[in-house]
Amino acid sequence: MIAPLSTLEVGLEGRVVEVRGAGALRRRLLDLGFTPGATVKAVRRAPLGSPTAFLVRGTVIALRPADASTILVMTSTDTGGDAQWV
Repeated sequence: MIAPLSTLEVGLEGRVVEVRGAGALRRRLLDLGFTPGATVKAVRRAPLGSPTAFLVRGTVIALRPADASTILVMTSTDTGGDAQWV
């Protein structure tokens, strides 16, 4: 299922499909490693829900929900070691 990164539950992984948005934010997200095909895992969410920490390409990056919603990910159907991508 394709959904915004902001909806990814903590502990689950997804694969980046597209980075929407424009300008400096889009360029910065691409520079940080949110490129199509990259695997992203939601690691931790702040107590009030913002920001969320994501593991991408070996680095933990915190994003606000508004920024994370510009990244579309394909979620896996299995949370085990061998995730099956939809």
